[in-house]
Amino acid sequence: MNLELQRIWTERHITTVLVTHGIDEALVHDCQVLTETLYPEVFDKVADAIFTPTRTIEVADAHKPRCGIVWDLLDPHMLATIPPLQELQAMEASLPPLAA
Repeated sequence: MNLELQRIWTERHITTVLVTHGIDEALVHDCQVLTETLYPEVFDKVADAIFTPTRTIEVADAHKPRCGIVWDLLDPHMLATIPPLQELQAMEASLPPLAA
């Protein structure tokens, strides 16, 4: 898998890193891959590649988010129970406003 990730990075300059407890968590089974049209929201991130035990599927024109976290749409329970979200919200609040 290391060589495959290096090849993809070299060809596509993808800088997202997947951190997992084990290889079986990083892979999906071939039967879990569906071919369907998705309509992502402005904040959704679509994977650049999908790894199964038998193949690597590169996603053409993977959607990239056009905004950060939309706090008003975030489930309040998620914000209350996920410390990294709390940290991000605090960091965002301390940033100066964007120039118009």
